[in-house]
Amino acid sequence: MASTFHLEDKVTYLFGDAPQYKVVATKEQPRVRDSGTYGAILPADFDYLIIRWPLIEGAINAYIPVREAHIELCR
Repeated sequence: MASTFHLEDKVTYLFGDAPQYKVVATKEQPRVRDSGTYGAILPADFDYLIIRWPLIEGAINAYIPVREAHIELCR
């Protein structure tokens, strides 16, 4: 099954505390560093990895694994 959302898409998250998040990994396109190692592993139960966007300087901007049903594309 192909992903509905793509890398760099801006989305809203049902359980999030920020107005906007960015998709940084999908099952088809995991996040990979320049060295070829995985930067963040997407857990098997989840469809996407998102991060608050824009990033907050000086804060911990954690990756959030989410299911497709819990996010929507920003309008």
